[in-house]
Amino acid sequence: MLQLTWDQLRDAIAIYLKHAYPSGQLPEVVQQRVALDANRPTAELIGSPPFESYVADAPFPCTVHALRLGSVDYPHLKMEVRPFPSNAGYLFWVNTHDRFISPDSNLPDADRWREVVRRNRDLKQAVERAWADVNLPTFRTAMQEDMDSKP
Repeated sequence: MLQLTWDQLRDAIAIYLKHAYPSGQLPEVVQQRVALDANRPTAELIGSPPFESYVADAPFPCTVHALRLGSVDYPHLKMEVRPFPSNAGYLFWVNTHDRFISPDSNLPDADRWREVVRRNRDLKQAVERAWADVNLPTFRTAMQEDMDSKP
């Protein structure tokens, strides 16, 4: 079972939203998704709506719990909580969902799509760096933890 605390979940969401919506204006659907019941245990909460749960193959077959928070550029970005073999037992991850389509460069919107992909990548990196900076578990912090444990 994941040892995710309410403080960690709240901090992760707040950091994500700060980067994804710099103006502070959240779409109504996102406002509804982040209006979480703080009386529920986090393990129960992330296994039910508005979280989506699905099996992923990376880094190993596991159940991922995702909250679709989007961004000003792209509504399908998700903040994920993924099991991971680290001290925390999980990590936070931004799933950009934009690598599935690689448009032909001759298409009229190809450059625009590439720009969305670039902004999504930049947002992912900024959010995950900010999570790591406040010691929330990320892939980066898990890798650093692993390197620090080696003689």
